[in-house]
Amino acid sequence: MTPTRIPCSILANCLAWLLAVAIFQVAPAMENPDTDGKRLEKRILSLIEQMGHVDFNRREFAQRKLRQLGLAAYDAVHRAQQHDDIEVAKRARYLVRSMRIQWSREYDLAVNRRILVGYGDKSPEERRNRMEDLAHQEQGQLVLCRMVRYESTSPLSKYAALLIIQQERPTDESQAKALAAGLHDAVRQSAQTAAGWIRVHAKTLEDPESALDQWEQICHQEETTLTQFPRETSREITRDLLREYATLLDRIDRKEQSLAVLRRTINLLDGTSKQLQEMVDWLVDNEIWSLVQDVAERFPSEFSRNPFLIYRLAESHLRGGDPQQADEVAARARAIDPENTRAHTLMAIQLQKQNLVRWSIEEFRLVLEKADLKSRDNLYARFLLSEMLHDQEKEVEAASVLEGAIEAVRDERIEREVEQIFGRTPEGITSRRLYFLAMARKQASMFDEQRTLMEEAIETDPSDGDVLIAMYRFKQADEAFKKKTLTLIEAAIEHHRVEIELYENAYRVSSNAERETAKRKLAGANNQFAWLASNTIGDYKEAVRCSLKSLELRPGSSSYLDTLGHCYYATGNYAEAVKAQQQAVNIDPSSQQMLRMFKVFQDALAKSQENK
Repeated sequence: MTPTRIPCSILANCLAWLLAVAIFQVAPAMENPDTDGKRLEKRILSLIEQMGHVDFNRREFAQRKLRQLGLAAYDAVHRAQQHDDIEVAKRARYLVRSMRIQWSREYDLAVNRRILVGYGDKSPEERRNRMEDLAHQEQGQLVLCRMVRYESTSPLSKYAALLIIQQERPTDESQAKALAAGLHDAVRQSAQTAAGWIRVHAKTLEDPESALDQWEQICHQEETTLTQFPRETSREITRDLLREYATLLDRIDRKEQSLAVLRRTINLLDGTSKQLQEMVDWLVDNEIWSLVQDVAERFPSEFSRNPFLIYRLAESHLRGGDPQQADEVAARARAIDPENTRAHTLMAIQLQKQNLVRWSIEEFRLVLEKADLKSRDNLYARFLLSEMLHDQEKEVEAASVLEGAIEAVRDERIEREVEQIFGRTPEGITSRRLYFLAMARKQASMFDEQRTLMEEAIETDPSDGDVLIAMYRFKQADEAFKKKTLTLIEAAIEHHRVEIELYENAYRVSSNAERETAKRKLAGANNQFAWLASNTIGDYKEAVRCSLKSLELRPGSSSYLDTLGHCYYATGNYAEAVKAQQQAVNIDPSSQQMLRMFKVFQDALAKSQENK
């Protein structure tokens, strides 16, 4: 059970961290260099008591002096908000709200100072966003400690603390101890509830077992706070605190206790779809299948009408080793509102992303059954389903699915719409179908028929890269076929070069309204060139440049990353090939083709390292 963690910046630069900790430890003294600590503390406590004096002028004087002392008095004044004297507590609350915090310090890293610009004037939501940015920065924990200590509202202080707690623990013990010491000293004087969490976290970094009782205590206290003083926390904060406690228990192999703590998070749910979806997503990501079923039992209404939740429940049965129950539950999801083909198309796409390919295919087939042949939903489903089936090496089925699309685009109106929306031409669709059939003949070792189908396909669409690559790799080719193939490849490569130049010019002069379309076309042209060149006879270095350009325009595309992997493989840079392909597989774990090539690239890298 390992939730997504924020990388620990200490690992990147330990020396910088230790230096920053040292600076932070002396920061209070730097803020008040002429003040003796003990005398100052005594004076602050005296002024706090004077805020409850019978003499109004004495009360005002004490309040004014405390405000002048600023951060040096902050921790004591913050504690005074709970003073038995109502007048003292009221004035303390006013001071905490009015104290001007200098969030940025001269010893902060430049990137952190930029994040902190105007922080004090931001809304709570924007402050949370800034905190999240800091959590990913080197020495960001130091600044977050400042927020734990000085944020005037408890929920923001607690959020900052959680971001610190969610950081990965350093693997090096000396670094872990240095981190623990730095965090503890940073909040040592603070009376904030969240500061107590950081002190417990610091103890956990050094000795997890010794901190368990304190973890149970702070979690129980936060659950009580949520019930009695809901403005001091939130369901999300309480949930995340419990998750961290459960993760700690799991890490030290206390599985049953961990599950018991996580069951307490179910009590925090109010039954809304958004909240339930977040919960089951987290449970599935952490492979806690039994609790998904517990949530479903607690909220049967939502799990009977929300297809997303039902599929998550089905997945929990599947991953938990009960495929029959999983299919029965999945069928319930598929049966909901079958005429709403748009919803089922989106669900099919989501299931594919979750690597639930079989259920995704069934959803797509439902769309083909229910949607009009010429509708966007039907055509979109056909294009996506055919590629999924091809990826599963079910070539005849893939070709059969495309037959409906070929029929639909015989209507000129539909032809224009398909080209405009999906970027598919009748020639391209026909060529794709023939390519699938050619691959089916290859599987059956029917090479003469494979050759005939490839020739038909390339005659239909001379720039079809996959067909050209298949022709280039056709082992039964005679000299005439090889010569023809090379000529076609050279022509297609030049065609893509011209396209790139054309789309670059269009992108350069495009208006805001046209820019996204121009960007998509330019990215596609670069990717098509890189794909064909890297898999045949092209300039492999040029292919890498074009592939990188496509990803610059459309970052995070799994298919473009797959192309980049092939480009690096062609140049012999197997390490980068593996790296790019790993990213592609992470984004699209359902792609069998990508997984197959990932193994090829890994084997090539391993072999190259053996030969060194």
